[in-house]
Amino acid sequence: IQEGMKNTTVERYLDAIGQWFVWLNESDVDTTEAKARDLEDWNKSLYLTHTQASKTRNGKMTAVRQFYEWTERQAICPSHMRSVKSAKVDKKLARKYSDSQLKAIFGSCDRTRPIGKRDYAILLLFYATGARRKEIASLSMEDLTVQQRVARVRLDGKGGKERVVSFKGAAVHALVEWLLEREQCTVLEEHAVFVGLTGRNKGNQLGPDGLDDVIYRAVYNSRIKTEKGMALHTLRVTYATDMYDRGVDIETLRWLMGHNDIETTRGYIAISEKRQRTTMPADRLDELTGGRGNGKPLWFEQQQRGLFPNIK
Repeated sequence: IQEGMKNTTVERYLDAIGQWFVWLNESDVDTTEAKARDLEDWNKSLYLTHTQASKTRNGKMTAVRQFYEWTERQAICPSHMRSVKSAKVDKKLARKYSDSQLKAIFGSCDRTRPIGKRDYAILLLFYATGARRKEIASLSMEDLTVQQRVARVRLDGKGGKERVVSFKGAAVHALVEWLLEREQCTVLEEHAVFVGLTGRNKGNQLGPDGLDDVIYRAVYNSRIKTEKGMALHTLRVTYATDMYDRGVDIETLRWLMGHNDIETTRGYIAISEKRQRTTMPADRLDELTGGRGNGKPLWFEQQQRGLFPNIK
């Protein structure tokens, strides 16, 4: 268990190691005598018996490997697990909200009501900063610096790494509007920027589940259609993609998002407008084929007659 590791990650690791112990016991294998083949057999069992996805199994393999690295450092038993390879995970393209979806989501907040002002500020803050859900959930009043046109927020990222992200425009106005409303609300946790307004969490800091409710409510009220799994994290992907489209270089974007590895940042960039507009220059194709890129294409008249309705 590494310093700065999230509690949820620690819990997953401990749970995985516990499952490994149970499997070893059922297989009549001593913990200190387990070999790489045993870990491979467990991996197969997780897939064949429990149909667990490769990403889930890889997490458990990592936990077990780290456990045996610890036993080796403590001179309990040597590690034989380094040779066990992780299962290949098929990478899926990141998904973002379209401009029309964003407008509908933001516009769904009833800003005549306290909850609407709060939700509007939360959604714009996520989009304007690319923050993680946990970073907004732990946000304190001391983390904010609000000026007339520009605001800054200090985000406590993974591994205890801090960064300060600036934002302006509508996100600043929305935040100020909420903070003024907050002064009129019952706030039990004075440090909290965003608090619950109803129910048992009234006055307490809004946690990750409460933040999830904000986006679910906005998507429902906006009546937009989204793919399964699109939620607050999708706002982070949208932030990364839109910043990239507007010319922010990948290294700066890596820092803004709090990533250690630039490849992680690349994985957040969805099919962007910038990428879709990138094509082989027409003059290069003309040079190689002797063709002409000027004038109306041959299929133009047929398209006008409705033969190719999808071609524009």
